[in-house]
Amino acid sequence: GAASVTGRCSHSMGGSTCNGLRRWPPATLWKNRTIMSVFAPWVEKPPLRCLFINNMLLDANIGVFPHEQGVTQRIRISVWFGVDDRTDLEIGADDLSRTVSYEQVVVLIRRIVAEGHVRLVETLAERIAAGVLADTRVRVVRVRIEKLDVFEEIESVGVEIERRPCSP
Repeated sequence: GAASVTGRCSHSMGGSTCNGLRRWPPATLWKNRTIMSVFAPWVEKPPLRCLFINNMLLDANIGVFPHEQGVTQRIRISVWFGVDDRTDLEIGADDLSRTVSYEQVVVLIRRIVAEGHVRLVETLAERIAAGVLADTRVRVVRVRIEKLDVFEEIESVGVEIERRPCSP
């Protein structure tokens, strides 16, 4: 069955601001909702620190059907990625060099989405995962892509993938 994403990777799905113009989804829609994942929590030894980009809203050229060509669709992207976490320190150095910058991942996502039309959300998720894994400090990445506004009665459709670096 599906496992809740909890533990070191806890986060909530509050409403997201899109360029400061509107909020979607409304915060009340997501209040007290748990993100469900088909993946079990990470059990790496040593433990991983989970960083995340949650509910990034973008307009994307995506889709396989004729009515999806030449137009943009709203998508929501969430990315969780694990980096090594030191357990021998109570508090680590307050220095960006010991982690992966969220800004670098956000810029990467924007660049990949802006590269042009993609037919499948799976392909877009794989490209983002590969880009995040290009940073050798990342041990695992999960990417969730949701297409919004596809069906009137459904909040979103999409895919969630997990990838790890290839073994040498």
